[in-house]
Amino acid sequence: MILATASNQFVAEGVSEFLGFSHLICTELEMKNGFYTGRKVGQSSFQGGKLTRMHSWIADNGGSLERASFYSDSHNDLPLLEAVRSPIVVDPDDKLRQHAENLGWKIISKY
Repeated sequence: MILATASNQFVAEGVSEFLGFSHLICTELEMKNGFYTGRKVGQSSFQGGKLTRMHSWIADNGGSLERASFYSDSHNDLPLLEAVRSPIVVDPDDKLRQHAENLGWKIISKY
């Protein structure tokens, strides 16, 4: 399982480890002298950047989005949701809910 998030690695690494994900795609941060500078490194994992980073991960590690599922609550993840076999939206924002309903995607609620 891969946690793909727009969050920065300072936040995402701990969450990924706690939840037991074996791989993490996040917005990476620059470090100098053991401290974060606040600047990002490379492509962020936001909107289309998340799909770009996922394609890079697949190129390096193998796999396929055609057989993948992806869960999201945000319309910002539409590029990746549209690329996978099983898009699943969880308590989506209004824009994502409308899109999911129009395409017949699975919508679930954690509440």
